[in-house]
Amino acid sequence: MIVEMTRFVFLLSIFFGIHTQQIVAQDSVNVQVKVYDIELNTLPEVRMEVENSIEFTTNSSGLAFIKLASDMLPPKHIESLSNAFEVEAWNYSKGILEVTLRQRVTKYIMVRLIDQKENVLVGITTRIPKYDIAEVSNSNGELLIGIPVMASLLVSDFNIQGYDVLKLTGRGNEIEVTLDKVLDKPQMQEADENISNIPQDVDMEDVSINKLDSVNSLTVLYSIIKSVDYKQLNPDEKFALDKKFNDLVQSRAGNIEGNILVDPYIVTDNSVLQADILSLFERVEQETNLLDLNKEKFETYTKLIAEKIENGGQELTLDQRKQLINLILKLRRILEENEEKFYRNNQLYKSRVDELLNNLANIYELEDMLIESEEEKQQLLHQFLIVMLWAALISSIAVLLLYLISVLRKQKKQLAKANKKVRDINENLEDLVEEKTVSLKMLNKELDTFLYRSSHNLKRPLTSIRGIANIASMTLNTEANDLFDKILSTTTDMEKMIEKLTMINHIHQPVDYQQLDLFVIINRVLDKFENEIKEFDIDCSIKIQEGLVFKSYPYVVELLFLNLIENAIFFSRYTTEERPKLKIKITSFSHNQIKITIEDNGSGIQEDVLDKVWDMFFIGNELSKGNGLGLFIAGKALETLEGKVEIETKYGYFCRFVIELPEIKPGATKLSLENEVVESR
Repeated sequence: MIVEMTRFVFLLSIFFGIHTQQIVAQDSVNVQVKVYDIELNTLPEVRMEVENSIEFTTNSSGLAFIKLASDMLPPKHIESLSNAFEVEAWNYSKGILEVTLRQRVTKYIMVRLIDQKENVLVGITTRIPKYDIAEVSNSNGELLIGIPVMASLLVSDFNIQGYDVLKLTGRGNEIEVTLDKVLDKPQMQEADENISNIPQDVDMEDVSINKLDSVNSLTVLYSIIKSVDYKQLNPDEKFALDKKFNDLVQSRAGNIEGNILVDPYIVTDNSVLQADILSLFERVEQETNLLDLNKEKFETYTKLIAEKIENGGQELTLDQRKQLINLILKLRRILEENEEKFYRNNQLYKSRVDELLNNLANIYELEDMLIESEEEKQQLLHQFLIVMLWAALISSIAVLLLYLISVLRKQKKQLAKANKKVRDINENLEDLVEEKTVSLKMLNKELDTFLYRSSHNLKRPLTSIRGIANIASMTLNTEANDLFDKILSTTTDMEKMIEKLTMINHIHQPVDYQQLDLFVIINRVLDKFENEIKEFDIDCSIKIQEGLVFKSYPYVVELLFLNLIENAIFFSRYTTEERPKLKIKITSFSHNQIKITIEDNGSGIQEDVLDKVWDMFFIGNELSKGNGLGLFIAGKALETLEGKVEIETKYGYFCRFVIELPEIKPGATKLSLENEVVESR
């Protein structure tokens, strides 16, 4: 009941988050991280990273504790390092960072386009038909693509018009793609289709292989190529022709690429908010730069056209002048329409930006309201938990007092029964009287020791609880969690000790004599120490002779195994070998007798304390964390079962308990303990 009350208070504190503390040490803050899936189930053993610098892994409860610099709060970037999950959302408030993850279906790879001289390629449209991807490289030659988690990229996956993909280098989330430009003369085909569109004012007779400097159009160049026999040209003419073609192709490609707005970032439902706004900022800057570039080009072109009109305008016919005037007027109308569109678009952009600012302001206002509400709620819960703490402490003290009274009454009744049996013995049976007198003296001595030490050990936890309660009355804020932990720890220790003391009463009154399944009993005992076995990676070996039949008192036999195995598991962790080991072996010998061997490779027992290990409350090793009742209870169980035991040990290396148990008859509880200690050299 004590433990249940304490657990109730402890669980309440966990539920309302009181156990979490925010400790500020200089410029760092302790933060508790809780990681959930979409259905709000905790996710254990997940690797995460905060602000590209702080890595951590959640424990079995989906929790982690990290230290962050105060300027990192609230976090602006959180990433899952697990291949199975990606970040859905996160929220930080009062020292608690809650992160929601979802199943990862897409992984993102940063692709960097370079040529054979390792120059970055800007504005290149890259297609991966296999995944329906089409992206344009940014000013750094980079583009971000998303592919299925289990997929990988090959050279054959890329389709980049005008380029051959030579190789892929790099691994993980960053790769480089080396390209080689292919001159498949697409512009030549375009010129062939539009050959009829050659300007009428171009005198083809004045244009020849020797006057290529005056050619500034692929269409004109194509007409020259079709009019000559390429095989008849000399090497210099072929070189000049090829050079002119490459210059015109590169000039046209440059003009096209120069007018592309590079937008390598795509705003989606899954993209990061800060990066979304930065992408808008970058696009506005690109549009501004493009406006400045077009302005410079427009001014240059209009000046050149004005000079041409001044120099050759008088040679134009009246129809040609009217045609030019109509074109210029049409150009003016288009500019006026563009001015209106630009104004409307600019007003729309400004209104959208104002909406974003209002949304952010509303979010901050709502967050402040939630924080105020949470503070009020925490204060009320804190007061409620203080009341519950006092109630739990008072209840615990009352239960402990009732238990002490019950134990004293029970021991008093047992003592009265023992005295009555002594008085009822026939006075003529002197030997029996002497035996019972010795047994009674031993029982009285053990009872006195038990009552004294039990009173002392039960009083010590009560004193601790009382001290903790006094401290709680003075520290009612963030230290409540530590107080609850101490209360729980103290109560748990008390429960273990009381359980040990209860075992002693059961040993003296065995019941349910029956045939035993030793394998089931041993495994039931090992299950109680499952956590310790896993934590310290203890190698457990059980060997039981096949067909073994043995009858006895199951609970007393289980107590014998429980205390000896508990002792072996605890001290095996201090082994000098690579791995702790526990060996249990059971065989039959003689008639209806079994031999039990329990061995560990731990610290062993010192020779000078071997004759005291069976004493009540004796602790023979400074590493021990028990209460000195384990081997005492095991010894009492052996007395009830009329067994014998030998201890074989070498300090610092191993300890082996060799036990012989006879098959006693129901009702026979002769108490005898024969100890023989053998030290192995």
